Amino acid sequence: MSRTERWAAFGSSLRRERKAKGLSQRALAEAAGCTYGHIAHLEAGRRGASEDIAYRLEAALSLPKGRLGWVLGYASPPATRTVEQAIKADPTLTSGQKRAFLAALTEVRKINEEDS
Repeated sequence: MSRTERWAAFGSSLRRERKAKGLSQRALAEAAGCTYGHIAHLEAGRRGASEDIAYRLEAALSLPKGRLGWVLGYASPPATRTVEQAIKADPTLTSGQKRAFLAALTEVRKINEEDS
């Protein structure tokens, strides 16, 4: 992956995580101790983040260390999770939604086993 591709991937991940937390670029910049313009450039993929900035952004977004920085080579890639783990860990889903998704997943797997 080229530097430009890494920057774009980092920016896309940053934007997705920021929006999932319901933060504006300005609010994230304030929480991470950087400027709004820096966040805008990062999300647009026009610049890469230093290791320090990547970790400060992760902290401001309450993400595990390395969640964003791995794309830029600052950490190992996140561990692969099962679909069930991802659903259970998703902070944007209510407990009812999580139960519904897990039930649907179970049904899909049953259908797939029957078709095999």
